[in-house]
Amino acid sequence: MEAFLSRLSLDRTVRELLIGEGVLIDPIGAIVAIMAAEYVVGRSEIWEAGWLVLVRLGIGGLAGGVAGGVLIAILRRDWIPDPLRNPTILAALLLTASVASGLSSEAGLLAAVVQGVVMANAGLRDLGPLRQFKEELTVLLLSFIFILLAASLSLDAVRALGWQALLVAAVVAWVARPIAVLLCTIGSGLSMPQRLFVSWICPRGIVAAAVAGLFGILLNEAQIPGGDQLEALVFVTVAFTVTVQGLTAGIVARRLGVDLPILQGTIIVGADHLGKLLAHLLVARGRQVALIDRNPQHCASARVEGLPVYNGDALAIECLEEAGARYADTCLAATRNQELNTLIGQRVQSNFRVERILAVGRGPGVVPEVAPFPGAFPGLDETNHQLRAGQAHIVEYEVPSGNWVAHRLDELPYGAGEFALLLVRREQAYIASADQTVEVGDRLLCLSTRADPSALRSSLIVRRDIDTDHLGRISG
Repeated sequence: MEAFLSRLSLDRTVRELLIGEGVLIDPIGAIVAIMAAEYVVGRSEIWEAGWLVLVRLGIGGLAGGVAGGVLIAILRRDWIPDPLRNPTILAALLLTASVASGLSSEAGLLAAVVQGVVMANAGLRDLGPLRQFKEELTVLLLSFIFILLAASLSLDAVRALGWQALLVAAVVAWVARPIAVLLCTIGSGLSMPQRLFVSWICPRGIVAAAVAGLFGILLNEAQIPGGDQLEALVFVTVAFTVTVQGLTAGIVARRLGVDLPILQGTIIVGADHLGKLLAHLLVARGRQVALIDRNPQHCASARVEGLPVYNGDALAIECLEEAGARYADTCLAATRNQELNTLIGQRVQSNFRVERILAVGRGPGVVPEVAPFPGAFPGLDETNHQLRAGQAHIVEYEVPSGNWVAHRLDELPYGAGEFALLLVRREQAYIASADQTVEVGDRLLCLSTRADPSALRSSLIVRRDIDTDHLGRISG
């Protein structure tokens, strides 16, 4: 499902909902389907089958949760050398699935999924190599499995179904699926266009085909007719949903307005005092913000202040993706390493549709005219020191009609140690950069690290002074 959605610029809520469904529906659906097959062939009564579904779900969930927790503790203590991390995690996953299946048949798939979910949400660093290893392994295994399943499929059985098979697939996709989604999302907070798009997308894949093959085998062994036809029908449904919905997903998303032609969000690399200050100011003005930092202490401090932060390497595509770079229109690289800031800007520009990329520092790939913080910016170290010591304050100015209208931000008469942080125009907040021009009614938030009077006070209208001692209390 994630690969299917990767080519679409979807609303983040919709995208994550569909990916989450794709992760969970396969193991749960497989367990339920196999228990239904056992009931059909007479191996268990209906009440017994229902009870076994709950048991297998519970065992799989518990085994996966415990295994994931143990593996997280081991990885955080760096007990496994980097070259052995991927094979060790794979071996642990196979062991968990085997143990869970040994405790209760078919519980292993859910255990593996739960273990992966637990690890993915544990905030582990440097998961990029593991994700790449997983993608390569997935492509390899799926290629083999699809070939094996297709080889067992009888084309005569597919032809025998006729056009009625397409009708059944259409009913599954366009009647059963919308009814299920609309009922399950009541009270979820999703808008009607979001619910309709989720209703439209229901491509099924390898697990559905594999379970259908097993279902057919069980029916044939019990000498119940229809096993081959059922397997063929599932393959037709898979082909129908993947083809039709794959070709129309982009069109439907645009029609319903759940695509993102206009991106809104800010990624700030660097969760030190200046990064947190910017995040608070932007959040207070309705912007979606995510911080990225490799320093666990910086991340912990940001979390205490209620800011969304990701502990990881901003050069890793996976980290940027997790932080929401797919949905951002602005990225600010504000680390102490100017060369690193340049590399981060280049990485974001090469892989995402971010419109404004700002990097503190100068170097190849950093255009001086779009450098952030126009004015007398003293540097990150000095700015963070002043903020840490409580010796910096913010002044909010309003631009009146007059001589400074249509001038660039870097042409304004800033005071010593004063520089622009944000430009607020028509209730939209933007990180200030040298290339921006001012209009009548704009508000300019400037940070001053000195007590000297600023020439801006005589050129612009002073709206208010903001104390930065408690960043979490900054509000619009």
